[in-house]
Amino acid sequence: SSGDTLVHRNLMKQLRNMKEAAPTMELEIVCHGPGMDLLMSDRSIVAGKVKEFAGQGIVFTACENTIRERNLDRSKVLPQAGYVKAGIIRIVERQEEGWSYIKAGF
Repeated sequence: SSGDTLVHRNLMKQLRNMKEAAPTMELEIVCHGPGMDLLMSDRSIVAGKVKEFAGQGIVFTACENTIRERNLDRSKVLPQAGYVKAGIIRIVERQEEGWSYIKAGF
C-alpha cells in the first residue's frame, strides 16, 4: 500500500530472506493504492526482482479497483502480476483461509 521506493526495495530484501529461511513458504504480494507503483512497468524500480521472485513461485497481485481509481494504464502492469477486483478483499479472504498478513515496509 506504499508508493515509497525504499519500501519496495525493503520488500524485495524481506522476500529474499523469507525464501532463504523457508523455501517452500507460499507468498502473495497484494498491491493496492500507492503500492501499485511496485507493479507498474513505467514506475517500478524493482521490476527485475518481481520477475525473479515470480519465477520462484511468489504471487504478485494487482488491485483492479486501484487501477481504475488511479486511472492507471493496465497494459503497463508487469506481466508477472495477476489481478483481483479489490486488493483489500483479497487480503481478508486470505486471512480467512488461514494466511498471515504482513504489511511490507518499515
